[in-house]
Amino acid sequence: MFMRFRFLFFLLILLLTGCGGGIVAPDWDRSREPLAWPSSEVMPRIEFLRTFSGPQDYIADKGQQASFLSRLTGGEAERLPLVGPNDVAADGAGRIWVSDQSTSLVYFFDLSRHTVDYLPAAGETKLLSPVGVAFDAQRDRLYVSDSVLNRVFMFSGKGEYQGELRAGQLFDRPGGMDVDAAGNLYVTEVLGGRVLVFDPQGVQIREIRRQAPPHEEFNRPLAVRVDRQGRVYVLDSMNFQVEIFSPQGQSLGTVGEIGLGPGYLARPKGMAVDSTGNIYISDANVDVVQIFDHEGQLLLYFGESGEKSAQFNLPSAMAFDAQDRLYVVDTYNMRIQLFRYIKDLGGR
Repeated sequence: MFMRFRFLFFLLILLLTGCGGGIVAPDWDRSREPLAWPSSEVMPRIEFLRTFSGPQDYIADKGQQASFLSRLTGGEAERLPLVGPNDVAADGAGRIWVSDQSTSLVYFFDLSRHTVDYLPAAGETKLLSPVGVAFDAQRDRLYVSDSVLNRVFMFSGKGEYQGELRAGQLFDRPGGMDVDAAGNLYVTEVLGGRVLVFDPQGVQIREIRRQAPPHEEFNRPLAVRVDRQGRVYVLDSMNFQVEIFSPQGQSLGTVGEIGLGPGYLARPKGMAVDSTGNIYISDANVDVVQIFDHEGQLLLYFGESGEKSAQFNLPSAMAFDAQDRLYVVDTYNMRIQLFRYIKDLGGR
C-alpha cells in the first residue's frame, strides 16, 4: 500500500489561506511558458507544458512550504522530492508513476488532485532499485521492475500489491517495460540482451531477440515500446539504434547510428513513440530529444543542456500517455518535464 502523503484540496485551503499562500491552479496539462518547436514562424509540433519534481510543486508559496509540511507531517523527512528518477508511466488523466533508484521508491503523482503517494515495498519485500514502470489502463495495474532484486512486481493503480511475474527464473536485470493493447507486458532484460513478453495473467508467452545484422544479442536494451498498430520498438542502446518489429515478430529495420550531431546517437537513454508512429530518442551526451520517422530520417530535435524549462541534464526514459503528452525523465535535474505532441509531424 502506498504511504499516504495527501495534499487534499480543502485542507490546503484551510491551512494556507491564513498564511497568505495559495493553490496552484489545476491546469497541469496547459502550457505555462511560450516554448514550442520548431520556431514560432512555422507550425509548432512540440509544446512545453510544465515540470514537476515533488510535493513542493503543489504549493504556490514556496517560502512557507517547509513550515507547512513540517506541521502537516511532523517533520521535513517525509517531504520526499525526486532525487534520482529513472522511468515514468502515465494514464493520461493526471496520474503519473515515477521510479526513483536513489530513494528506492515509486512516486505516484496525481496532478489533477494535487496528491503524492509513495510505494516503498512489494508486499513484505522492500524495493531496492525500482527502475522500470508500466501501467495497464484496462486492468488498472502498475508494473514495477527492480534491477537489484531481479524481479517484476504487480500492483493495482491504488498501490495494492498483486504479486510478481515469473520468468522461469530470476530476470537478468529487468529494465524498461510497456503494455500493448491486449494487456501483454514487454520487459527488457538489460544484461540478458532480450525482451520477454507476458500475457495479462503473468505467463511468459514469447521473447524478442535482435534480428538486425550481425544478428547478435541486443546490447543493453534499455526501453521497449508498442505502438497502436502493435509494432514493437526496442532501444538497443549500446548498438546505438532502435530496432522495429512487426506484430508478428519480424524485424522491420532499425533507426539510428552512432555519431555526434543531429540525426546520430551518442548516448541514447530513453525512447518513446507517439500516436503517429514517430520515434523519440533521448540522448544524454548532448541533452536533447530527437524525433525520427520509420526510415530513420530526423524530423526534429529539441532541448539543450541546462536547468531551465525544456533544458535537460541527462534526459533518460520517456513515455506518452493516451493524449499524446510526452513525459521526459530529466534525471540530474531531479524532475519530470511534460510536453505535448501536435499531430501530423512528418505528414502522415
